[in-house]
This record gives sequence, structure tokens and C-alpha cells, in this order.
Amino acid sequence: LIKYTPVDHPEYALVQEELVKICDVAQYNNEAIRARENRQQIMEIMMSFESRSRIDLLSDDNKRRYIKDGSLLRQCRRGPKEFHFWLFSDKLLYGQRNPLGLYVLNREISLSKCYINTYDSMEKYKYSFMVESPAKSFV
Repeated sequence: LIKYTPVDHPEYALVQEELVKICDVAQYNNEAIRARENRQQIMEIMMSFESRSRIDLLSDDNKRRYIKDGSLLRQCRRGPKEFHFWLFSDKLLYGQRNPLGLYVLNREISLSKCYINTYDSMEKYKYSFMVESPAKSFV
């Protein structure tokens, strides 16, 4: 409508104001949809853990954002072992899949108390890094 309204039209300013309002409503709706999708993704992750190790990831006033998850090799005493990692805006989780297909949570690491450093001494693995935290450190 604004595209086809001449600038010297008496209601041009009104059309411009309404366009701003429509854009604000659209932005609010898009943010609400993103927040709902994020909560749904977090709920699905929570339900992928077996009940004994399940933690509440939705109790932080919707501030937590899911970022990414995937399988990584973690260096253990007996050699590299595959774990599944979940990265959120405030924490890192990792666990292993049990025979029933659910995950057992191994560790929950707060990102505010965590450091990530490069780790070049594992020549066999091209992209190695070290996660250091007061609770646990690993490559």
C-alpha cells in the first residue's frame, strides 16, 4: 500500500505509521514462534533422557536457548569414546545412548564456569579441543 501511495497524498503519513505497527506485530509474532519452537526442541531433548538422569531444562524463565547437538569423540582412559553432546546458551550436556534408545546423562557443565581451548597433541583427530571446567575437563 505504501508503495502505491504518493508521498504528497494526505494520508501518506498515516499509512506509514500503520506500516510500522504492522511490522512491530509481525516481529513480535516471529519472536513468539521462535521461542515456542525453542521450548519444543528443549522438551524433546529432555524426553530423550531416561527418567533417572532427566533434568529440567525449561525452568529458567525461557532464557535458555538450544544451539546445537551432535555426536563427538571424547578421550577416555581406554581411548576415544563416542558421546552425544547438547549445547545450550548456558550449559553443555553430554551422555550416552542406552539399549532402549534413550540417553543417560553423564554430565551437565555450566558454560559460565567453562573454558574451551585448542588441543593439538591429538594428531589422529584433526579438530581436537579441550573443555575445562571445575567439575570435569576432557578432550
